[in-house]
Amino acid sequence: MQVITVQQANNTPILCIEDVPSPQLRDGQVLIDVTASGINRADIFQKQGQYRAPQGESNILGLEVSGVVRSSKAKNSDINVGDKVCALLAGGGYASQVVVDEACVLPIPDSVALLDAAGIMEVCATVWLNIFDIANMSHGETLLVHGGTSGVGTMAILIAKSYGIDCYSTCGDDDKCTFAERLGAKCAINYHINDFQERLLDVTNGKGVDVILDIVGGPYLSRHIKLLKPNGRLVCISVLGGKEGELNMASLLMKNLHIMGSTLRHKTVEQKQHILAQLYKNIWPLFENGKVKPVIDRIFPADQANQAHEYMASGQHKGKILLQW
Repeated sequence: MQVITVQQANNTPILCIEDVPSPQLRDGQVLIDVTASGINRADIFQKQGQYRAPQGESNILGLEVSGVVRSSKAKNSDINVGDKVCALLAGGGYASQVVVDEACVLPIPDSVALLDAAGIMEVCATVWLNIFDIANMSHGETLLVHGGTSGVGTMAILIAKSYGIDCYSTCGDDDKCTFAERLGAKCAINYHINDFQERLLDVTNGKGVDVILDIVGGPYLSRHIKLLKPNGRLVCISVLGGKEGELNMASLLMKNLHIMGSTLRHKTVEQKQHILAQLYKNIWPLFENGKVKPVIDRIFPADQANQAHEYMASGQHKGKILLQW
């Protein structure tokens, strides 16, 4: 099989395709012939040496794939040889074949193309874990999602809308704001032109929001505290802007706020199994009835993985970027 590895060229990490033996199955696992691999920002961080794979997991990049089951030693699932599936991985997804625990595999919704399905597992699991499991959002509440045209951002907007949640978003330019609003964002704010805190308080008549899904981290912390309603919840899933910020403890106490953080990649198989069961029950039907769809920006051939990473790093994309095998 083929895998994409990280090599060094003039002290710069680059991605190269190599031939390696096919992986061996253990009990409770399935072997998937990969159709496409989803690209996530975590892959770029790992390539740069900033984000290690969990202990015992593959050092190959890649956290999600779609493909066809080639062989199976599954014990407790309905996954069979020949099934079209998508899988959530802790590593190893940049490969023409992957071995994955049966608990981390789901059948592809009938309405979703096999290729596009490589872009739904990571974003759906991230949205469900953080917005519903952790923040416990419900119908009628309000949500702020930063990076509204990212993979997670686009899916958060679609799912929130389908659950009757008013979703607001920040984006890097007016075109992206328009795109986010077409997906269902009630208002998207160009953070290069407007102070998102002031703008959001204006459009919510000073009320703010119930939940914030944060990818920026420290620099936005004080503004988030001001934006949250009483009993509001801040869920941080990345610290792209920095690790440290200023926290007004009095506001935290008086507004009864909750600040939480999570990473999906380091969850146990049992924890991921719970999340995927919730996706299958609550999100997969939304694909089937057309309320939610994969938002795919570009698909690169696997041998153009370097160009795909450069495209993601440029921030131009709207939705997911995939590698096709």
